[in-house]
Amino acid sequence: MRRFIRNCLVASIALSAASYSGVVKTHGRLKILNHRVVDSLGTPIQLAGMSLYWSTFGTNQTWGANQLFNANVVATMANDWKSSLIRAPAGVYTGDNKNVYNYPGTMNLVKAVVDAAIANDIYVIVDWHLENGDPHLADATQFFTEMSQTYKNSPNIIWEIWNEPKNVGWSDIKSYANTIIPIIRNNKNSNLIIVGTPNWSHNPDLASADPITIDSNVAYAFHFYANMEGATTADAENNSARAAANTAINKIPLFITEWGTTGNSGDGDLNLKWSDDWLAWAKTNGVSWANWSLSNNGGASGALSSGDVNGGLSASGQYVKGKIQEVFAALPSGGEVVIDPPATPDTVAIPGHIEAESYTSLSTDGIKSETNNGVTDLGYATNGSWAEYIAKVTRTGSYTLTARVASAASGTVTFKWNGATLASLQ
Repeated sequence: MRRFIRNCLVASIALSAASYSGVVKTHGRLKILNHRVVDSLGTPIQLAGMSLYWSTFGTNQTWGANQLFNANVVATMANDWKSSLIRAPAGVYTGDNKNVYNYPGTMNLVKAVVDAAIANDIYVIVDWHLENGDPHLADATQFFTEMSQTYKNSPNIIWEIWNEPKNVGWSDIKSYANTIIPIIRNNKNSNLIIVGTPNWSHNPDLASADPITIDSNVAYAFHFYANMEGATTADAENNSARAAANTAINKIPLFITEWGTTGNSGDGDLNLKWSDDWLAWAKTNGVSWANWSLSNNGGASGALSSGDVNGGLSASGQYVKGKIQEVFAALPSGGEVVIDPPATPDTVAIPGHIEAESYTSLSTDGIKSETNNGVTDLGYATNGSWAEYIAKVTRTGSYTLTARVASAASGTVTFKWNGATLASLQ
């Protein structure tokens, strides 16, 4: 068989991705398109679930909820609550100047949640959780280096690199993000990254005026609490937050990684009027969210009535569980299935076009790569010689295989997928 030219032979074949029913295997690795979070096929998607409470270590730091960082809790969220995501806060430093981080203790707790989320096929936000103006760069570097290497092939992960920046401007937050993002990407991890915004992530509008430019798969955190500062000023606070969110949403993608039914302290009355209003806004704009928090800590905003996920729900927990199930019921399906293997620079999407000379490996017996007049092609193949390519099927369906081949004599070209013969062209 001589060099590839424009003569065409056509065979109709079926390439079917494996059938999965889980959220991540249905929608794949998240990405950004037109200032919105979309799935791996480019379909807009809204996710919803719970954030766990602080993980805490250190003397007298027993107020956290470490006991809930386990596989049984994640399975309950996925199967009973119908959560499409869960948030795992790696507690670092509190707003009242308490250091609660421990290596490897904190990381091991987060890994337990991540592993369980992967097993239950839901998304998981890995949250660098601190509330001050110092992101603890050395610890963050160690944490994200190890985590992004460990989970570089998992589409389930969403990286939240600074929960609530406090008393620090956007330029400093952006500088930190420009340091951490390459650490994650250098491990060949292409997952969605969420960057915190000024004033406890209340002001994404400030980020929208000068967004991250070193990476395109970046969203921005937005946090709200429905009864901020109590009932007397809740309307004013929420209207101000809405103005900031509306300014940002037309310029940058938002992700509500934390919100509460109460005031920001977790105490006080539930404000379901503003909770309903915000969740309607999130649905309209396709913004995913995680509610604070899956615990019986921190006041009325805690979703549990005890420290046990099976021990009953608070009034907030009952309300939020129903809202999570509403989001799950609205998830797009359409029978489309994504296979999301680790991508390489050589990966070709199917449906798509594979250039013969763009092989990843080539047999040494008779097939040659030739360049003529600046054009590279494959030429002079002998019996049994082969070329191999990496391809990714992005949706289930039947495909037409078209090959351009020239030969001085009769012969057969056989196409295989993972070792199985798809078609032979003569």
